[in-house]
Amino acid sequence: MLNNAELSSVKWKDLFFEIAKTAIIAAGLLLAVNLFITRVIVSGPSMSPTLKDGEYLIVLKAHGGELKQGGIVVFDSTEDKNDELVKRVIAMPGDHVTIKGEQVFVNGALLYEPYAHGERSSATEEWTVPEGNLFVVGDNRFSSYDSRDWGFLPIQNVKGVVVWRYSH
Repeated sequence: MLNNAELSSVKWKDLFFEIAKTAIIAAGLLLAVNLFITRVIVSGPSMSPTLKDGEYLIVLKAHGGELKQGGIVVFDSTEDKNDELVKRVIAMPGDHVTIKGEQVFVNGALLYEPYAHGERSSATEEWTVPEGNLFVVGDNRFSSYDSRDWGFLPIQNVKGVVVWRYSH
């Protein structure tokens, strides 16, 4: 039978090991979250009305397979590597894009875009997306600086895919 001093020593050891296990698990979870998820703040009106200036985005870091047409991505600007941008993927590698006013066609099919508004030009513009690139535009077509202006987005510039948004 254990006396009070021995019993107290056993309890403190158990408590210490439980705290150590909890700290190791918490550190592991924090590391895993930071490897796969990041947070970004929207700056500007180019993705309105979908995303608003000042909203926070939870971004699943890109590891290859998450990119798809219609998804919203965060990426390093092709012009200034210190600038992160947020745009919607309109076309994937090999796709042919035609924009006529407010209508966007990908491979000849009209793209359903209930999130998009505005047009910049009534002229018809066309592009074919090269391998290793994406065609991205802002939902606010009138005030977005995007693939229509600076060209294709290299896939290696993509930091991740937006999976959730929230306001502060």
